[in-house]
Amino acid sequence: MATEQLKVPAEAPSIGKAQEEEQTRAPNAEKSANFISRLGFSYITGLMIKGFRRPLSDLDLWDLDKPDSTTYCLSRFDHYWNIQQAKPKYATI
Repeated sequence: MATEQLKVPAEAPSIGKAQEEEQTRAPNAEKSANFISRLGFSYITGLMIKGFRRPLSDLDLWDLDKPDSTTYCLSRFDHYWNIQQAKPKYATI
């Protein structure tokens, strides 16, 4: 029985600082969308077409609003979790 060696893909080349600054994400399209566009999610059509034509990269996606970021959500969760933990625990029978 022959053993096969696993081929590990080479790491992606790192982007230089100057190139990284040039490649920024687009602003969140939901912010500038009107009510009708939000109701029908038509503001996302451009991104879906781009994803249909080619695989999306990280830079194709929009920036998250602060309330949608994990840092903000985690801080709110921790706040309310600590409040819940501080409440007295009642014995259940």
